[in-house]
Parts: sequence; structure tokens; C-alpha cells
Amino acid sequence: MPQLNVLETALGKLPRRLNEFQDILSLPFDSASRSIIKYEELLASDGIHKLSAHMNVLRKAYTEKSARNRALDLRLEAVIRQYSRVWNIAFATYTTSSLPQELCDLIYAEIWTEGYILGTCHMMVGTLQGLNNWPVPHVVDASFVGREVALGVVAAYYVAAPHFVAAFDPCQLHQIACLVYDDVFKVGLKPETVLRAMNIKLKMDCLVLKNEPDYTPLEEISISFLPLLDIKRQEGFKLNIELSQRHIRISIWREFIDMLRPIVLRFESMGANVDIMWSYDGRGGGLFDDPIPFGKEVQSAARHSIQQPRSDWEEHLIQHLDREPMVLDYHRDYRRENSAGYVSPDAITDDEDESDDLSSSSL
Repeated sequence: MPQLNVLETALGKLPRRLNEFQDILSLPFDSASRSIIKYEELLASDGIHKLSAHMNVLRKAYTEKSARNRALDLRLEAVIRQYSRVWNIAFATYTTSSLPQELCDLIYAEIWTEGYILGTCHMMVGTLQGLNNWPVPHVVDASFVGREVALGVVAAYYVAAPHFVAAFDPCQLHQIACLVYDDVFKVGLKPETVLRAMNIKLKMDCLVLKNEPDYTPLEEISISFLPLLDIKRQEGFKLNIELSQRHIRISIWREFIDMLRPIVLRFESMGANVDIMWSYDGRGGGLFDDPIPFGKEVQSAARHSIQQPRSDWEEHLIQHLDREPMVLDYHRDYRRENSAGYVSPDAITDDEDESDDLSSSSL
């Protein structure tokens, strides 16, 4: 039949692959299926090897190109920095020699716009906090603008930054002295002459409890506040102090109030804006949980204790603390601290503290 002849001719012309499949199909079903899979795997493996070899060639070419680009970038950056340094030094020299100091100060102040302060926050605040992970902006780098201009620009930063970023916020006692005395930008600045604001946040229990890693004797705590008295421009200075506590003890409040009284009275007499906030640190367990400020009655009573040390402020303070619903009963140490059987928080482990927190909060 003509059709059969055509089919036989077509079958005879099929590639070798068809013959191989015919051999496979003559096997039992399980063997045939495994052979088909193996055959396809061999074909795929051959393609993968070719593709892998091609990818290795491309990867090598990309690596070599990246290395060349990095080398060029380093050379270009070095040229740019050198040109920028020469240009800035020349411009700074011309500016300081041609303009009166008052006009230079206005120019320095204009540098610190809100956008530039926020954009350089990680560099400037990091340097102030003792972190050297980033280079300082070129406008405060004496090798770019000269020592005189760098000094003026840094001084302008101390005035402008507190409006936009937490630049002068010591979280540890030793940082108070660093912010007041240390010329961290190496421009010949005396920070105590230009500081205009400071926000101090301290957790009292972390300082006074002997089982805490940051434990500091009360005498040393008192000494740590003294650098504040060396700040020269106290008129209009903004001093904010937040003191938080977990185990509320009037005896500890009394110690801190006595430490802060001469500083607060001095600053206020010189026209400074002083704000002291007392907060409860017993509700949050996370590292970044913020303490919760007490109500205005507690704040007022504590504030009154600074102005009138011989008044009955402690009695009024206790009355107001008793009306604070957020404080767990277990943390109201002021009710027990004068009793014979009182157990100081120094003797309480963290696990015991947390378990009592849970039991108190479930009541």
C-alpha cells in the first residue's frame, strides 16, 4: 500500500534517538521508565554542563570588570577629594580674609539647614557619642576648610542641631562630661561655651542597684552632674532631665533631688529652661520600651521638692503616687522601704522580678 511505503520510509529516516527509544520500550515497564528518565537526565546534564561553563566565563569577566571599576573609582575618588580639598581651602581662606566675623557666622549658620542636619545625623551625632564608624562631613573637616572655618561651622552646629535631632542626649553618666568638655571634632572647640541644649535620660535603678552592671555609688553619680555647672551660656539654655525608676523608692528620689537642686536653681536663676520628668519603668520589658511619665500631680510634687526642700513634699508625693494606676503593687517600694522586713531590690534577681510582675499584673 502506498501509505505504508511512505510510513516505512519516514521511520527509516528518524534519528538515532528514536531507535534508542524503541530499544527502551522493549524493556519491561519499570526498566523502560527508569531508562527513559536516565536518558533525559543525561541530555539535561550535558546542557547544564555547557550552561555552567558559559556562566563561569561570564562570571570571570564580570569579576575582572568589577575589579577594574573599583580601581578606577578609587583613583577618581582620590582625585576628587584632592581637588575638593584644594578648592575648599582656597574658598575658606578667601572668605575669612574678606568678610567680617559677623557675616562669616551667618554663613556658617546657613549651612545647617534641617535637611543637611538630618542628612549628616549619623556622622555628626555618631561622633558626639564617641562612635567613629563614619567620617565627618567635609564642612567640619579642618583638612578641607581650614581650622578657623571648621571651628565656626561646628559652633554653629551646636546651636542649630538641637532643634532637629537628639544630638546632645547622654544616656550614660560619663557622657555628660564628654559632651561638655570634649573637642570631638578636633577643631579647637570648647563645647561648654557653645552648648545650648541637653537631654539627659537616666534609669535610676540601673545606677543605684548593686546587682546592675551600671551600678554607680551615689557620690560618683553626684559628681557626674557637676560638669553642667561649667556650661557658660546658661541663659536660654534648654535642660531636660528624665529620671525613670522601676522599684519606686522615695529614698532614691530624695538623693537625686538633692543632687539636682543646685544645678536646677543655678540654671533657672540664669534664665535657662529646665524641665525634669519622672517616669515609671516597670511596664515594658523590651530593650527599647520607653518609660511612662507619671501624672502631673507627681511631677508637680517632685518639682516642688526642689524649690522647697524643707516642705512636706514626701507626704504629698506618696499620696499622688498611690493614685497612679499604672504602677504595679510589687513596685511600690515606697510603702515598705522603711519597714523592718523590707527586702531591697538589690537582693532580687531578674527572674524573681519578672515573675512578680506577671502575678501582680494578673490581679
